[in-house]
Amino acid sequence: MADLPDRLRALEACWVGLGWPDASYLASGLDPVQTTEMLADVGVAAPDEVVEWFTWHNGVVPGHHKVSFGPCCYRPFSLTEAIAARQTRIDLASGLASAVEGVGSEHWWWEPTWLPLGEQADTSFVVDVGSSGPNVTVRAVCWEDQAGPSAIRREEQDSSEGDPYLGGFRRVISPSLSERVGVWIRLLDTYCSWSTQFHAWDYDFERVAFDDRAQFA
Repeated sequence: MADLPDRLRALEACWVGLGWPDASYLASGLDPVQTTEMLADVGVAAPDEVVEWFTWHNGVVPGHHKVSFGPCCYRPFSLTEAIAARQTRIDLASGLASAVEGVGSEHWWWEPTWLPLGEQADTSFVVDVGSSGPNVTVRAVCWEDQAGPSAIRREEQDSSEGDPYLGGFRRVISPSLSERVGVWIRLLDTYCSWSTQFHAWDYDFERVAFDDRAQFA
């Protein structure tokens, strides 16, 4: 398996090669020691892949918070934003566990070992920092707040049946960040282009193989 830093560099080169103009708005990375210390301050482990992610880029530069990277259009968080978003979801999960009958503990809604690295629409791009070893499990976690932060949507459909987008509100999408970045590179190379007209990533959904459709979520 390729190392995450190599794949992140390849991902950025792919964006530039496809004409994405916003790569220059990605913020400079953090010193690895700073990332480790900031996470330790909130009681969160710092697996190698998380440190390498924020060493690469620390979110976006101020004033460009609408920047989202392809192919899944996630807006990347800075580490400060990621820590704050995690705490917001933990607090909400605690309140929901007390207010909603029959759902068990706050862990049903949000695991404290989850660290969101970005978001798009109602989906957070999450890594689980509680796993042992240098790699982190990657999840797509649905977060519904159309009427304010009222709930986290839990979907119980089996992703192996029917619509490939439906695979549970906390489904695992990759066993490591390195693998997930590799998937993004493949999707970009195979299906995607940058639309200067709409300033957005573009692909023909009908041309996407069925098994790849869920990878865009």
